[in-house]
Amino acid sequence: QERALRVFTRLAEAEATAPSLQCARLCVALMRGDDTSDAPPRLRWRSLHNVALGLAVTGQAPLAQQLLVRDVDQALAHPEEPARQAYAAAANNIAAGLRTGARGDAASDALMITAAQIARRAWQAAGTWLHVERAEYQLALCHALLGQGPQALHHAQLCLDICSAQGADALEHFFAHEALVLAHRAAGDLAAARDHREQMAAWLPKLADEDLRQWCAKTLQDTPA
Repeated sequence: QERALRVFTRLAEAEATAPSLQCARLCVALMRGDDTSDAPPRLRWRSLHNVALGLAVTGQAPLAQQLLVRDVDQALAHPEEPARQAYAAAANNIAAGLRTGARGDAASDALMITAAQIARRAWQAAGTWLHVERAEYQLALCHALLGQGPQALHHAQLCLDICSAQGADALEHFFAHEALVLAHRAAGDLAAARDHREQMAAWLPKLADEDLRQWCAKTLQDTPA
């Protein structure tokens, strides 16, 4: 036990391992509901993704939402861009993790939407148009997953509009049309969904990178007609 303690102390002091151990300790504290207000904000936000998903899968999604929402004003106003980006990434990853993971309960669904909405706001304050566009894509897919057609269509169209305004590459256009396929399906307009699936197919050959093209081909195959 003494030897293990010495090893742990060295790891906690080493430059390469200290941040990971700090995050692990903070994750445990947050899961226990301890007061972590004295923790550096950037460290707290780096830990938030794993904590929120862990709470959600253990039936504590409302607590996860509380932890996410309580810092939103501080994070958006933080003077350091890396700190704002850490919070934005955490919110985005919470939404993505809940969207692509096993289906949960109504509280988990509410957390997913809240996280996607916060990610959209946070990337506006912390990122580029590309971050914002992808946040709109995330929101569209989250709403579509829940069958919320009008909301999904709103965000999917914003995603495509940003791509058009910024002269985005084929990859971004491809996935913007994917969002519109899923949004129109959620809204019950299968004809419009098929039209946008055809747009996905039209953008596919314009991808220069072979690996990306194969990945998108699989996405197209999995996208319902």
